[in-house]
Amino acid sequence: MIKSLQFKNYNSKLKSQHFQQLYTWAQFKQSTGWNPFYLEFDDLPILVLSKDLPLIGTVFQIPKGPVLSIDDYEKFSQSVQDYIRTNYKHPAILRVDPHILESQFKAPGNWQKENTSMQFSSTVLLDISDPLDPVLASFKQKTRYNIRLANKKGVEIINSQKSQISIENSVDTLYKLMAITQSRAGYFLRPKTYFANYWNRYHQADHGTFIFAKYQDQIIAGGFFIYHDQLGYYKDGGSNGQHRSSMAPYLLQWEAMSYLKSQGVEQYDFVGAPHSTQLDNNHPFESIYKFKSMFNPEITDYAGIYNVPLDPDRYKRYQKYFRYYNSIYIRTKKDIFY
Repeated sequence: MIKSLQFKNYNSKLKSQHFQQLYTWAQFKQSTGWNPFYLEFDDLPILVLSKDLPLIGTVFQIPKGPVLSIDDYEKFSQSVQDYIRTNYKHPAILRVDPHILESQFKAPGNWQKENTSMQFSSTVLLDISDPLDPVLASFKQKTRYNIRLANKKGVEIINSQKSQISIENSVDTLYKLMAITQSRAGYFLRPKTYFANYWNRYHQADHGTFIFAKYQDQIIAGGFFIYHDQLGYYKDGGSNGQHRSSMAPYLLQWEAMSYLKSQGVEQYDFVGAPHSTQLDNNHPFESIYKFKSMFNPEITDYAGIYNVPLDPDRYKRYQKYFRYYNSIYIRTKKDIFY
C-alpha cells in the first residue's frame, strides 16, 4: 500500500495538496537539518520529514497533509506506521497535520491530538474563482471603501515578480515590517534566515512573490504570497503602523488576490486565525483575524496536529523530554524545532 519513491520533484502530482507538501518545501526543510522523503499512497506522493533526537530516537513529520478521503486515513495510518517501523531502527513518533476539515475528520485509533502547537490549525479562506468584480462585491462595504480610498490616496503596489526590486532587498524590507508587527502583536517570530531561505526558493521556482504597498515614498506594508496550481496563500506579512489612514493593507490584499488569480489561483488562504470557538479580545491572534475578517468573516477549522506513537518506550521519552529539548532549541537558535 505504501512504497518509497525516489526523492525528486513531484509537484505535478500534488495539485490539490498544500504548499508544504511540495518539493520546494522538502528542499527547504532539508537545508534546515530534516531528512525529506516521499512515500506513495494510492498514486499520491506524500512528503515525510525525519530527524534524529538524542535519547528519544527518530521523529517523523507529515506537514499539512495528506489530503485524502475520510475513509482512507485509517488505511493510510497503518500503512505508513508499518513502513517506518520496518525501515527505521529507532522510530519514536509520527507527527501528522492532516489537511482536512475538523468537522469531517475522524482520527485513526492510536492518533493523539496535540494541543500545545504554536502552528495555526484554523484560517480564513476566500473563493476567488469568480471574476474579480463579484469577488470585490462579496467584501464588506467598509473593505470596498478602503480599497478605493487607498487607490485615491495614491498608494503604489510593487510586485517583485513584475518589477526590478531585488530579492535581497525584498527579504530585508519584509522582515523589518514583520518585526515591527511582532512588537505590536507579541507573537513568536522566527529568525530572518528561516524566512529568507524559503522565500528565495518559492520565488525562484515562480511559486511565490513579494508584494509591497508604498505611500509617500515609503514602503509601509508588505507580504509574501505563495501560489501553486489553484491554491494561493498570504504566507507572511507586516506593516510599520504608519499612515494608517492610507488604508494601504487593504489595497495590498486586493492586488495580491488579483495577481494570484492571474496565476490560476481560485482559493485564497489568509493563513492563520483563532479557532472559531476561541473568538474573544484576549486571543493573541484576535487583531490579525479582525483584519482578515474584513474580506471574509468565516473561519475554517482544520483537524490540527496529531501525534502517532511508533514505539511505546521512545514515545514516553518524547513526552518526557521533548519540551526541554524544544525550550533549549528556542533559546539557542531563536527558533522552534518544528
